[in-house]
Amino acid sequence: MCFCAPILSAAVGVLGVPADYENNNAEADLTAWFTSMIDSFFPDHTGWDTSYAQAFNQTLVASFNLPAYDDKGLQGLYGKPNEAVTSDDYDVFAVTFTSITTLLNAGDAGGQAVATGLLSGYKNGTIVETAQNGLFVTISIVDGERKITEWKVNIVSVMSVLRNLYAQA
Repeated sequence: MCFCAPILSAAVGVLGVPADYENNNAEADLTAWFTSMIDSFFPDHTGWDTSYAQAFNQTLVASFNLPAYDDKGLQGLYGKPNEAVTSDDYDVFAVTFTSITTLLNAGDAGGQAVATGLLSGYKNGTIVETAQNGLFVTISIVDGERKITEWKVNIVSVMSVLRNLYAQA
């Protein structure tokens, strides 16, 4: 009887699947969740506020450029682009990611995400304003669900329509 079969079987199992396979899939899932959430609550469509409530924890700590906000403050700030879309005849504000990096927590489905991208405002199907932005997010598990608990965004060059709105906030 050969005692090497269990060892060989275990080695093939270990060698056949990369050690970080499960972690890579979990990080891909975290990235997909993060991207989906950003797209769902970016306030250029009806129902963004429902998605916002699903994505953010009520104990949120946030900053938009330098000012600090709590959950309700950030939600109020995010409502302003929706007003701009309606009042200034913008077709849509869109976020295009140029990079997303996620880091999964050890032991749960939370983690951190860092994203860079371009915010674009469209009128009559044409981009009329753009702004580069960067975002850092902490995602925690709260009552069994992923929630954004920390949100830090920097917009390098805020679009004029948003600059005017945010200056009043």
